[in-house]
Amino acid sequence: MLSNTSDRPGLGYYDPPSTPFRTRRSLREGSRKARRAATKDFETKTMHDTLSTTPLRHALRRSAAATLSALSVFSVFAVTAALASSAYAAAPTPMKPGIYEEVVRGNNGPLTVRVTLTADRIEAVAIGDNYETDYIALEPIKNVAAEVVRRQRLDVDTVSGATESTTALLRAVFQAVTEAGGDLNDFLKAGAVDPATLPGKTVQADVVVVGGGGSGLTAALTAAKAGKKVLLIEKHETLGGSTALACCSLSKPSSLDAGDATPAGEALRKTEPQLLALLSELGVNVKNDNAGSLAVEGMVLVKKLEDAARAAGVEILTSTALYKIERADGSDGAVTRVLAQDGATRYEVDAPAVVLATGGFAYDIERIISTMPRWTALTPFATAAKTSTGDGIRIAETAGAAVFEDAHVIAGGLGARYAELDRAVALSGGIPNGVLVNGRGVRFVNEAVPDLTEKAAMEDITWVIFDAADAKRAETFSKYLTFEVVVDATDWLTLARRMGVHAETLAQTMKTYNEGVAAKKDAFGKPAEHLRAVTKTPYYAVRLWPRIAGTVGGLQTNEGMAVLDRAGKPIPGLFAAGETANGSLLKGAVPVGASLTEALASGLIAGEAAAKAGK
Repeated sequence: MLSNTSDRPGLGYYDPPSTPFRTRRSLREGSRKARRAATKDFETKTMHDTLSTTPLRHALRRSAAATLSALSVFSVFAVTAALASSAYAAAPTPMKPGIYEEVVRGNNGPLTVRVTLTADRIEAVAIGDNYETDYIALEPIKNVAAEVVRRQRLDVDTVSGATESTTALLRAVFQAVTEAGGDLNDFLKAGAVDPATLPGKTVQADVVVVGGGGSGLTAALTAAKAGKKVLLIEKHETLGGSTALACCSLSKPSSLDAGDATPAGEALRKTEPQLLALLSELGVNVKNDNAGSLAVEGMVLVKKLEDAARAAGVEILTSTALYKIERADGSDGAVTRVLAQDGATRYEVDAPAVVLATGGFAYDIERIISTMPRWTALTPFATAAKTSTGDGIRIAETAGAAVFEDAHVIAGGLGARYAELDRAVALSGGIPNGVLVNGRGVRFVNEAVPDLTEKAAMEDITWVIFDAADAKRAETFSKYLTFEVVVDATDWLTLARRMGVHAETLAQTMKTYNEGVAAKKDAFGKPAEHLRAVTKTPYYAVRLWPRIAGTVGGLQTNEGMAVLDRAGKPIPGLFAAGETANGSLLKGAVPVGASLTEALASGLIAGEAAAKAGK
């Protein structure tokens, strides 16, 4: 059973919860030796002890060592790899019956899971206290828990849009089974399901849309309104994608910078009347701020689009993943069929028009490494929908589509480990009123510039420093006093040691900063309204990571969102929309609100083109 040895909620950051309190005390005393020990404990002992059976431990070492060293223990891919490569025992090992309460690291904070075990069964898996987002993660967690009980297996697929949360759920059950003396191999099997072994079902459609985010739903609705029979398939259990995470801003197409626009981008700009008419038709309450943007709530928009698509006759299959695009033999090589599967059925969908709207590749480590390797270690901290695994791009590339070789990220700002910390950092003016330093304790940027993501990504480590002037912020920080999350001290030398940076360098950095505040002249040019002396103890340092909100690149298309082959010619019947092909839409940095505009506007264009190509 779980026994919490500290009254600080921050201890929930350690996984498993049995991390010795003495290690944390040593950290707070600033010992470098303890820091190294805690690092080892956190990055290796966590997985080693939690997944303690010998076969699984060896599998984890083989399949995940590279990921753990290149990224961090936070990477969900390590757990996935371990599951895939584990063998299972021939005879079950008896377990000690009981209710086991486990606390693991979820996506947004500690996740409590109560696992009821009999001698040979996982009787129940219940979700307790948690910080997960209802729309994105909580329902998938409950569904995975139910699937574990139904199938009596732990090789249940994690949910693509909630990978970290559902993996955490499985990790909690791992811990419970292990604690009860069971053998994880009894609940695991090797390998993934081969779609070719599943019973097949042939489906006819005029247009197939792959992906149920903003661009896919818009494309499906547009094609259905043109009188076409439309099938939409979505690999996640719920619709929405990154559009569901969007908050507050949608740029008017006409406001996008024409100087940076491609031919496809110019076509996008011309969709403004259609886009505004669509929003009005959906009954989406938008507020025009007369500055080129509209206030739109992503989750509301997704629900409106889904309801309209279903009303227009669009058939929607969720938890169904595309795995192949087939083309006809001959000179034109038109698309003829797509193959998809839901783990129980193989769908062979005959259709003359296909729209790929599967999102970007923020979580496709292989493509991140090949196109922009310096962002690889930041992949686990991306804020894009976790369905953004680049599979649609990869499958189209296999079918002969051309892909942009250059790519860049959509900046998602800086974020702390937990959502509550993000909210605390944002108090009293947020990061612009704080002090950013790198892993050497050196300040490197004007904290008030609009986007800090790129600057921070150039550094090895980023910390933001505040004092205790804001009592509410300080109270929150004190709850998370844990290595690599939040550290505190009453003097700069001690704070530096706990951060793991050069003590004298940090002390000089803060002395220089405070002198600049007093003189109202900052060395980095930070405006006076953001200059706040950092003098009230205790001082706090919060570890931040640059976040990837999305990617720019993907499939090459023309102005009609037709996907191009490697010779630059349109592939008949194949179209793309949204982040799957946003490299064709705008060049350079993506303005705030432009991603949502690209999703909807390109969906309109692709849906119209697919309807014309459909029979």
